[in-house]
Amino acid sequence: MKISRTAGDSLPEKSSAEIVASIDDLLTEIFVRLPLNSLIHFKSVSKHWDSLISNLGIYHFRNPKPNPAIGLIFQCLNATDHPHVLFFNKSIRKLNFTKDFCPRGITILNSCYGLLVCHSNKRRGIYYIFNPTTNKYSTIPQLDGGHWIQDSVCGMILAFDPSKSPHYKVVCVLGLGDVMGQYKFEVYSSKTSSWRKYGEPFTAEVNFQNGVYWNGSIHWISFSKTGKSFYLNPDDDARMPKVMPTPPRQDMISTDKYYFGESCDHLHFIGRIKTWKEIINVYEMMRDYSEWFVKYTVDLSFNSYYIGHSFPICTLVRGKKDDDTFLILRTMRKILQYNLACGTFEIIDELDDVERHVKFRAEFSFQYIECLGSA
Repeated sequence: MKISRTAGDSLPEKSSAEIVASIDDLLTEIFVRLPLNSLIHFKSVSKHWDSLISNLGIYHFRNPKPNPAIGLIFQCLNATDHPHVLFFNKSIRKLNFTKDFCPRGITILNSCYGLLVCHSNKRRGIYYIFNPTTNKYSTIPQLDGGHWIQDSVCGMILAFDPSKSPHYKVVCVLGLGDVMGQYKFEVYSSKTSSWRKYGEPFTAEVNFQNGVYWNGSIHWISFSKTGKSFYLNPDDDARMPKVMPTPPRQDMISTDKYYFGESCDHLHFIGRIKTWKEIINVYEMMRDYSEWFVKYTVDLSFNSYYIGHSFPICTLVRGKKDDDTFLILRTMRKILQYNLACGTFEIIDELDDVERHVKFRAEFSFQYIECLGSA
């Protein structure tokens, strides 16, 4: 490749490599298509390349399409112990937090596309976004209002879609102590590093800790006969929650033993398993919010692992094909994977006496994401 020059131009002729290296837009287009290991290597080429790669955004993704979960994150009952990741390939590892990241223990509140919202067990009102893939974190700025505000937090839910933006938002739900059942919302943006008020106070009968991000919004379901299920889009200029259908009442037996979650861009609900003879329905929400429909019907009644037990469903993982979809379930002594297509069980982990009482408190899907920089 030659560069046209005038007769009086005394500048030295640049090579093709030098020209490419000097065009920031072209470099950026190349960088965003590279895997993480290559980018880490290229950061050492020059200060300019290091700056470009670091400024790609907090998160770099080679594949923006939703990835299925590859494991579960379990918290320990002992708050000072590190959470564990149980991978579906039967391996286990600890989440080894850096010493400066809340060394006295954290509680995981919510997960979304591989990122975690965490709360400090010792530092009041301190919340973090943690990336278990890179072991990096960022601290969410505190809301104005002091201890009163921190004590009224009812939920802290992450809204993050890597296919749309490298930035995330956090929706904080605050209870209004002077009015029973009334709440207000604040939204934090990682792009602006600031909080903003979202709409007007809102009356609801839901557990705000169990919000699920899907289809650009955060969703909550109500178990109350008079309450309404609803969703909230943090990017909506109208700033008003919208009502959605509630799952069939006959499957809403318990407010604590049910599954409500997202997998590969599908929103699901599974009610409590009441007896070992029960056939359960796996419901999926229509994208236009018109209804819940039965996606799968599961019969566990004749399986030897299941007889005599009523155990929680940890998660549902959708595969690229329906035949690859499975449930992760937990008994007192085992973590099981149940394939919905062929109706077979596989033991993922056998728990010893210590693990049964210490390891498990709450479960969150673990998704691998390729990213750069801090959380």
